[in-house]
Amino acid sequence: MNDTTTDIPTRDQGYTLRLFYAGDEPNSSRARANLQVYIRKRFDDSFSWEEIDVLETPAIALQENILVTPTLEIFAAGSSSRVLVFGSLDNKDILDSILPLVDDHARQR
Repeated sequence: MNDTTTDIPTRDQGYTLRLFYAGDEPNSSRARANLQVYIRKRFDDSFSWEEIDVLETPAIALQENILVTPTLEIFAAGSSSRVLVFGSLDNKDILDSILPLVDDHARQR
């Protein structure tokens, strides 16, 4: 699979979500599907994220110090800090606790 990047807000405009995954491995496939369903249910269709297959582009993962997949990386606007969520993203409560500010950003668009 190729990296997917569409309409991703910059760190200055809102939030950047990047999902690092490892090809078609089961946890990676589940994380990709779970994130897509979660985002589409919670936000409008204009909200997007970047997917990075570390098997195809390992340099990006190494540059970002991503050593475990799947990993969801979340940057807030104007911040140099990030939140990392590991695993298949099955637990929606964790995403709900981390993404309320992202929800506010999506409503402002």
